Amino acid sequence: MSKESYIERKSVEYAFKTYDAICLKLTTQKGLPDRQFLYKGKSLFVEFKKPDGVDKALQAWWCNRLNDRGFDAIPRVDNIVAFKQLFDLWVVHADETRRQTDKAV
Repeated sequence: MSKESYIERKSVEYAFKTYDAICLKLTTQKGLPDRQFLYKGKSLFVEFKKPDGVDKALQAWWCNRLNDRGFDAIPRVDNIVAFKQLFDLWVVHADETRRQTDKAV
């Protein structure tokens, strides 16, 4: 079983090495997702858990609040493969949105 810190560390390495994403550790407010990833003008918030980790209500509330305000937030990532798949899809969406914005300008 993987520890949460290992899953988080490997996920951050993947985002940075594969996409040169900026990876911020969020520690200022209780319940905020663990990480914020920045890529081409887009922001993704991710809460990491170990596979048998307990979901906390405040963390889910923050992810819902961020999503409701137009940000992308994932309330639970508990393995590296899932992170890579989710992040790859998010990057494709960010790239497409960026292309559409560039055409409009």
